[in-house]
Amino acid sequence: MPRTARGRRASLRGPIIATVLAAVYAAVALANGADRIASTKEAKALHFPRALAVESLGLAGERAIADARYDDALSIAHSAVARAPIEPSSTALLGAAWLGKGDEDRARDAFTVAGRLGWRVPLTQAYWMRAALEADDTRIAALRLDALLRQQPALLAEDRLFAPLEGSPERRAALVSRLATRPPWLADYVNDHGAASREAMLRRASVLLMLAATGQRLGCDMIRPAAVRLVVLNEPAVAQQVWRAHCGNAPMPQA
Repeated sequence: MPRTARGRRASLRGPIIATVLAAVYAAVALANGADRIASTKEAKALHFPRALAVESLGLAGERAIADARYDDALSIAHSAVARAPIEPSSTALLGAAWLGKGDEDRARDAFTVAGRLGWRVPLTQAYWMRAALEADDTRIAALRLDALLRQQPALLAEDRLFAPLEGSPERRAALVSRLATRPPWLADYVNDHGAASREAMLRRASVLLMLAATGQRLGCDMIRPAAVRLVVLNEPAVAQQVWRAHCGNAPMPQA
């Protein structure tokens, strides 16, 4: 492998792992909720044969990855694959474990199988989103992000998922093409609930301006949170641009 390609691949290892782990953290949060629900069904929980466990292995593996216990995760993933070889989440867990251990070739092999088995696994979507960005295939990267957010809306809070696509005009255009379809996460993308940083909101403003330029105006009610947040972050001029682009000449709201 040429040195430049090797260096580029190594430099992206951290972001790949970070993106995949972002999906894992959401899955673990959901698992905690599932645990609470399961606790109300004590008879079923107590009598479920652990030797037949498959889903619980996946939750244990995700928790191990979230805790950076990659050796444990790898062992759990091998057990999950052995018990459910055609379950895409088992192979995705194996890929995430190898990725955490820094073995990119084995991780890619595992995620390739996981993708062939099914695409409704957040870990798989996150991995192939980043792979598409490595290959500068921004259209596919945006499609993967869209699918990921449809599965895990909580990941809208993960700025590291959006930053790569918001960072350049070419990549923003790919993201705008998804926003133009009015995905179910659009409203939450515009309304950050007061959490986005100045840098994140400035990138988001560029996306929203590009969206309006395509003829997709969101209207006053939907764009209000973004405009207000920009004012709060001491960016009144940008806020005014975004507001006018999507709301026309109506008076801009005060922060």
